[in-house]
Amino acid sequence: MGVARKRSVLSGIRGKVGTVVLSVMRGVEVVKEVPSPPKKDSQTAAQDIQRAKFKCANEFLLRIGYDVPGLGYQLRRQSGKTKINESMSDLMRNALKGTYPDFSIDFSKVQWSRPIEKIDACWKGSFVAVEEMGFELSWELNPFPGKTSRLHDRAVIVLFDETKGKNLYFGMHSREIVPRTALKWIYKGYPQLEGHHIHCWIFFVSADEKRVSDTEYLGRVTLKK
Repeated sequence: MGVARKRSVLSGIRGKVGTVVLSVMRGVEVVKEVPSPPKKDSQTAAQDIQRAKFKCANEFLLRIGYDVPGLGYQLRRQSGKTKINESMSDLMRNALKGTYPDFSIDFSKVQWSRPIEKIDACWKGSFVAVEEMGFELSWELNPFPGKTSRLHDRAVIVLFDETKGKNLYFGMHSREIVPRTALKWIYKGYPQLEGHHIHCWIFFVSADEKRVSDTEYLGRVTLKK
């Protein structure tokens, strides 16, 4: 800031001139540099990125449904956390791709279960499209099963229609019981699904739902006639 205490060539000029501002304070001419526009600090920018990640993950979880991680996530007693919050944290930390503000879901890295009491996951799973807008999901029995795994463990199948952006199927929610020994599950679609891209995940739970396996992502298929 500059101050002119005697009459100067700037007499009568007021306001912004180039990169300075001319004014009079108590009869004294004052010259100030034009302030720089406020910059968003790094903390605020980080908050914006975090909010964008949260929005992306939350919208996806809402479309899948809270029942899925509600069944697949296990928490230790007195953890002070909820299954939904833990699922959100995992999505934000591990399953997002892209850069701010254009984040999207990396479906291959999504996990719908986090076991503490673990049983065997899907063994040699396969997910393929079949005729009449359908697909076939198959797996094999592990030749060296874990001690806590059982043949009557139930498959939890989650299907997401990427084209429509919604959950297409959640096995346990439909009350359809698919035991580990079934080794195959077929879904018959409908004409409106032609050309839709469907993602599939599978995990297993024990009959009493006290044990759970890791999630296996089995890929994406495009439905066809």
